[in-house]
Amino acid sequence: MNKKDKRIWTIGFVNYKTSLYLKYQFKSLFRFNDPESFCIIILDNSVCEEEKNKLEELVSQYSNYGNIEVIYHTPKEKTASGQHGEGLTIIKDKCKTEFFLAQDPDFFWIKQNHLKFLEDKLRGGMETVGAPYENPVGIGAPDFPSAFGCAYKTKKLVDLDFTARTDEESIAEGRKKYPQLGFCYDVGWKIREVLSKEKYLTFSQEHFFLFKDLKHSFECITHLYRYGGEPIAIHLFRGSFTGEVTKDHCDPKAEINQQVVENRIKICNNIYDIIDKGTLPKISFVRGLESTKRRIVNRLLHTKLIFSLMTYLRKSKFGKKIIKTVKKLVLD
Repeated sequence: MNKKDKRIWTIGFVNYKTSLYLKYQFKSLFRFNDPESFCIIILDNSVCEEEKNKLEELVSQYSNYGNIEVIYHTPKEKTASGQHGEGLTIIKDKCKTEFFLAQDPDFFWIKQNHLKFLEDKLRGGMETVGAPYENPVGIGAPDFPSAFGCAYKTKKLVDLDFTARTDEESIAEGRKKYPQLGFCYDVGWKIREVLSKEKYLTFSQEHFFLFKDLKHSFECITHLYRYGGEPIAIHLFRGSFTGEVTKDHCDPKAEINQQVVENRIKICNNIYDIIDKGTLPKISFVRGLESTKRRIVNRLLHTKLIFSLMTYLRKSKFGKKIIKTVKKLVLD
């Protein structure tokens, strides 16, 4: 059996000037997983000679494995989501392995040997395994795993694609149909619509505060994902954007300032350290402690309110009548 025969995973990255993240993705992938079990396909939407040179330099460091392919692509779609869905569809159509992992460059699996973990879940009866959006979305199951970090059985994707509908009419239609939910025609909505009818596994999520002081994009909403309480992945969100927010969108042509670059390097080093040690820093539990504190305070306030109400009822004539009536109803 040659190496290609042993590969059961295709890992797909759509790249837009995120070679910095991919450097750390490769570092952890090749160290903490079996390199003979996977191949990587990068579809580069950057249309940038500098980024192309960075990718070629990165790939050359792993050339002895012979399992990385880079596709340089000029997108037809105009929006970021449209280009992302277009790229993932091209990668998916080239996938020849049993399993397909769609992954954003800024989505990091922090569980060592995560490919074996995902394989076990898919072989154990799940058709899809991954991380959900921050907010529930329309069309299909609201908590279905998103294409930014999701594993599929390839055969289930044969007649499907990741194309997003980002035109104004589709956005308006989605808001009208699902006013309380997130954008429903996002990347992979067709897949969600079909596969959420079958068995899927979606992780729990919480905000991750370790990087709150390290601005890595125009919007920093880092999330931590868990399965059964165990940390599984970290997603930076918006990590691929280069520009600053302007009128509710960012300019993809803007250059990343040096401080943002340095912050991204710090974040990646921290994430790699988490994977290497297999433990989270204590700060990651702050949100859980704050939630517990709020629950305790609310319960105490609730108890105090009930106690005050009962005291009032016992002392007043009206309250005594209410208590007497209630007792009679209960006893009868």
